[in-house]
Amino acid sequence: MEKIKYQQLIIALLGLFILAPISFDLGPVPITLQSFVIIVMAGLFSRNVSVIAILLYLLAGALGLGIFGGYTGGWEKLMGPTAGFLWGFIFVVLFVSYEAGQKEMHLFNAMVLGLKAHVLLLIPGFIILYFSIEGINLWSTFIRLIPGLLIKSIFGGILISQTRNFFNAVD
Repeated sequence: MEKIKYQQLIIALLGLFILAPISFDLGPVPITLQSFVIIVMAGLFSRNVSVIAILLYLLAGALGLGIFGGYTGGWEKLMGPTAGFLWGFIFVVLFVSYEAGQKEMHLFNAMVLGLKAHVLLLIPGFIILYFSIEGINLWSTFIRLIPGLLIKSIFGGILISQTRNFFNAVD
């Protein structure tokens, strides 16, 4: 990796370790910053940097660092009801990195990318939830998640588009 790639990796890891565990109780389902940080990271940095960062994040969390949502950690998080979301972060990073490299990331595209990434994350998340929690109502869970997904997609899109615009203007 080039030196700049290491700098990007450090920035990505700082975001994941410091910001991702933060959660806000704004209703029946807390809004965590995990998917927000992961989508922004993958929208700004290369695929390789983003994949390495997310794998290190999952490993550090599995080893017990309280860096998952709500400052939790432990290997059991990667095996429990929310494991699909955690493992889904790998797919989200790959998807967002690819899409961000294919399109201009103006505000609308970046917000739509955030929304698509959140929907993609729901697939493995809901599959594991369905098989882990007997009788779970996935539709009502989805409805409760919508406000947070929209907020994170909008603000993530703003951050991605404005940061990329800034760095393009500096070049």
